[in-house]
Amino acid sequence: MRRLLRAELAAHCMRNSGQCYDIPRAKDFLRSYACSFFDLLTGTYSHKIVIRPREYEIALEAIQITLKCWESLNPLIASETWTKTLLEAITLHVGRPLGCPQTSETEVGPTTEPKPVLPSPTIAQELKRLLNEARTRPEDIAEDAGIDPRTVYRHLSGDSVPSLRNTGAYERAISKRLKRDVKLPVPVKRQ
Repeated sequence: MRRLLRAELAAHCMRNSGQCYDIPRAKDFLRSYACSFFDLLTGTYSHKIVIRPREYEIALEAIQITLKCWESLNPLIASETWTKTLLEAITLHVGRPLGCPQTSETEVGPTTEPKPVLPSPTIAQELKRLLNEARTRPEDIAEDAGIDPRTVYRHLSGDSVPSLRNTGAYERAISKRLKRDVKLPVPVKRQ
């Protein structure tokens, strides 16, 4: 995909001297490819991490890859000028804010403290919390959800990640006991 981006920029926007003669078109290419790189990285990382809390970092990585392609053409326009535009394009592509990055003290000033980004609970942690809230034993949820009790214990310990089917069964069983709608985090399979 990097090669394709460089080829399209070279063919449609750049002269051999490194001068970009069609900046709006180059901007469109860079925005489109930044979103494509973001999707590619998100798909790649989805098997290893929970994506949502890391979307901002993944977006920055996609932008970095995109800008490396731009810089490889030796353009006269510095790549730093594109960062904000590409981040806005990815945010529009996702359809919601990507989250707030950790800011350093020099960026926000000494009087303001950055808010810590709390990690999302794992499915095992959330399942334990909901069982405690419902005052329910794992065996009871296993029976309600139609899941082997040994499997429930593996899910609670984090040794195994429940399938989407099991996650749905847990949600229905716990929702029934708590008499409210319950949603568990989307399971991410381990590699």
